[in-house]
Amino acid sequence: MLATRHKAKNHLLLVVPSHMQQPLISSPITASSETYTTPQTFVNDLTSSLDNAYNIVLDHQRSYNDSLLSNIHSFSINDLVLIKQLASSHAKQRQARKLLIDWIGPFAITKVRSRTTYDIKDEETSKAYYNVHISRIKSYISSPV
Repeated sequence: MLATRHKAKNHLLLVVPSHMQQPLISSPITASSETYTTPQTFVNDLTSSLDNAYNIVLDHQRSYNDSLLSNIHSFSINDLVLIKQLASSHAKQRQARKLLIDWIGPFAITKVRSRTTYDIKDEETSKAYYNVHISRIKSYISSPV
């Protein structure tokens, strides 16, 4: 976080430097000794202001992450899916990357660990994959033939 002094109002503003330029805390800066009788009261007031700013940032981050997760397709147990092969598996085969198949499968989902991770198993070879992220999974659509 970055603390800056607002030129027009002489306020202390705490802002997140990367994307959010709205003030999290906007309180007048006073240098008089009448406001704070001891340094401890100043520290307590500053600590509570920083805690409030932290909670505001945390709420923004949670709502942003929840909005990202709202569009994710969820799978259930026994759904058939395909898995995207990793680049390291292509390197082991010593073939050109563009000539290999990106998606392998179908696999059956055996356990739902969270909204974004699954355990899957190949029914033919009984090979299991654990903690597969949803970014590597897509639905399997069987051919009509």
